[in-house]
Amino acid sequence: MQTRESKPAKPLIMVVDDEESLLLVLRAVLRAHGFRVLVASRGDDALRICKRIRRPIALMVTDLQLPGLSGFELAEEAARLRPRMPVLFISGGFRDHDCKIRERLGPGREFLAKPFNLNSFASKLDSMMSVPQSP
Repeated sequence: MQTRESKPAKPLIMVVDDEESLLLVLRAVLRAHGFRVLVASRGDDALRICKRIRRPIALMVTDLQLPGLSGFELAEEAARLRPRMPVLFISGGFRDHDCKIRERLGPGREFLAKPFNLNSFASKLDSMMSVPQSP
């Protein structure tokens, strides 16, 4: 009797941005690369999803400037629920050398300034997801 091997579940990524066109593009790109994608346009909505979804979220991509909770606030609250979930902050209002950004980055947290090209985005995701998260 043959047993059917189960396929590993596709990694789940959450994208949070209030710019609908960017949200749709990132979701499409991530799906095309084999990820399952959750989307939210507000920080507080994303936090509710984090609380509701039982499956591990491999990575959160969030804008810094959001209605409701800001990206920083969302990351802090989400870390209480999912301490090992990496976060990629994206924003057009800041640059990667800004002190406010550098203070909040650390293990499992990166920043990508808008506008960015999809190759830069994919490269950043690859590097973040290839680093094992500490327990």
